[in-house]
Amino acid sequence: MTTEGHDELVAHLRDRFDDGVVMAISYTESDSEFLFGEERYEEFVAVTDTRSPEKMHQDAVSELRHADVSGDLYGNEIHANVSVTERGTGVNLFVDHSEGVYVWFGPGTTVEVPDVVETCLDRVER
Repeated sequence: MTTEGHDELVAHLRDRFDDGVVMAISYTESDSEFLFGEERYEEFVAVTDTRSPEKMHQDAVSELRHADVSGDLYGNEIHANVSVTERGTGVNLFVDHSEGVYVWFGPGTTVEVPDVVETCLDRVER
């Protein structure tokens, strides 16, 4: 994904969900980059997800690989995995076979999953 695609995605999320977007992180197999919300990350790992940053990255890459293989195996492209908890909603978007974007929405933020996934993927030019 291009920097322009990242910028467009973040702008869209902020316009649509305002303060409901806690953070967005782009990742590949080798690294990850905050697109938005880096300052809220410490709070997120202290309260919501207590895995180490390395473990979170490893798990996200694993989901990306699984989506790619499952899509090939079953003939259906998998666009995202979603986690809904009392502390918010996480959407792991699969941009392509080598990049994903993880978006965390705070509690009380209404996310219409199929719509938000398709709209976000359109913004990053999948």
